[in-house]
Amino acid sequence: MDTPTLAAQQVTGMAAPRTAAPATPPLSRDERQALSRLFRQWPQMVSTERLIAPLPPLFLNLLDIDTGVAGDGRELAVLIARDASLEARLCALANLSAGAGAADRAADAASVVGSLGPVVTTSAALADLFLCWTRRWSTTPDRALPAALWQEYLVAAFCAREIAVALGEGMVSPDIAFAGGLVHDLGTLVLCAAEPGLMSRFIRTGYGHGTGLNREFVEAHSELGAATLMQCGAPAILCDVAARHHEGFSPEESALAMLVCVADHLHAQVAIRSRGQVTVPRDPPAGCFPDAGYALEDVLLAMGLQSGIDDILLRVARQGGLIRHLTPDRG
Repeated sequence: MDTPTLAAQQVTGMAAPRTAAPATPPLSRDERQALSRLFRQWPQMVSTERLIAPLPPLFLNLLDIDTGVAGDGRELAVLIARDASLEARLCALANLSAGAGAADRAADAASVVGSLGPVVTTSAALADLFLCWTRRWSTTPDRALPAALWQEYLVAAFCAREIAVALGEGMVSPDIAFAGGLVHDLGTLVLCAAEPGLMSRFIRTGYGHGTGLNREFVEAHSELGAATLMQCGAPAILCDVAARHHEGFSPEESALAMLVCVADHLHAQVAIRSRGQVTVPRDPPAGCFPDAGYALEDVLLAMGLQSGIDDILLRVARQGGLIRHLTPDRG
């Protein structure tokens, strides 16, 4: 499998943590009541009058290519070339990877695939398309929050891909796993679009962990994310990930849903093993899980993973430069 060699990955990794902000005041009673009303209203948010634009067709087309057997990447390059803006952004990423002194500069989709390799190119293209799509309708007055959330989704996506690769052929497609990591918390972004200020407060105060409000949020963002993805044309397997990523681990769950659930717990562990290359934001808190709560190594072993989870975490940590450059500026 090809791995990124971004120049910025030479120890820069992700952005350094900022100076700690003042403690966020707890939610008021009025805020808690307003959030509870919002979470109970999730079915109304998927009505036709609130319909979000369909997912980019190219995002869905990319999922039909198996980068593990894609040969020289010609089909991938042809797909990317259909979107001139995406092609230009990926050229910039490839040239950053090559470094300032590189003799050959990526100028088109074919040279991007040749420079980054099919796996990295596909991951970068999926992430770029999904980010651009969500930016069209998701908003918040808190400029740092979207970047923090997006970094969390990227880490989950890269972890999901590495787990899928480690599990081997026949379990879960690595590209589908990556996409599942990207989209699993879509419902949170839809809630942020509906009530930007209120959701910013909810996230910055810790997602209401340990309270009934958190349970309402888990149901709302899971169901809302699944329903929104379905309306926007996503494959059923991705809708299932959004709906089930908080359901834990049991024989009734799909391999992909369990895989993404594991990946969603790993942000902090990637940061610990990265020796500073990957950081976990303190404000807002990273992730809607307060801690793993599961013996993740045992779960992966039960799914058939032979190598240790540390290998997966280290491989993701080494891709910190790529993750950073796919994360929008905090502003």
